This record gives sequence, C-alpha cells and structure tokens, in this order.
Amino acid sequence: MILGYGTARGILKIRSIKRALALSPICGGLWILFFYVLFAIFES
Repeated sequence: MILGYGTARGILKIRSIKRALALSPICGGLWILFFYVLFAIFES
C-alpha cells in the first residue's frame, strides 16, 4: 500500500513537471513579446 502510494505520487510529480515544461516556452515567448513591445515604445 505504501509502495503504491509512492508510485502514484511519483507519476503525479512527473505529470506536473511535463506540464510545466509544456508551458515554459509559451511563457518565455510572452516575456520576449512583452520586452519587444516595451523596447519598440521607448525607441519611437
């Protein structure tokens, strides 16, 4: 029972890591876009 609980928690942890990795490029792209817009505003 303890072993089963441990593996279930491990699977959930892996899934949450995969979700974070899937979202990180999207967040990175938004930050790049945000800084690009700020730079464009200050340059004009």
